[in-house]
Amino acid sequence: MIDEKNPVVCTSGGRKYKIFQFLEEIGMSSLNSQIWQVIGIGNATRSKQSFDKAFAKAFPQSGDQGILFPDLDD
Repeated sequence: MIDEKNPVVCTSGGRKYKIFQFLEEIGMSSLNSQIWQVIGIGNATRSKQSFDKAFAKAFPQSGDQGILFPDLDD
């Protein structure tokens, strides 16, 4: 929702407004939900590598292909 209200306008990734200026419109409940999801992932994992995999699965980015075979070790 932040990307819709405050799109990236610079080639370096800058935005016209600061992100915190839109917290009232988007809602503190959305922010709290995001924070608690990240805390839950952190509590459930024991290494940075497993945290990164779980985070990528919970919050996929556009362009990510995802993990094709999650059961295989690197």
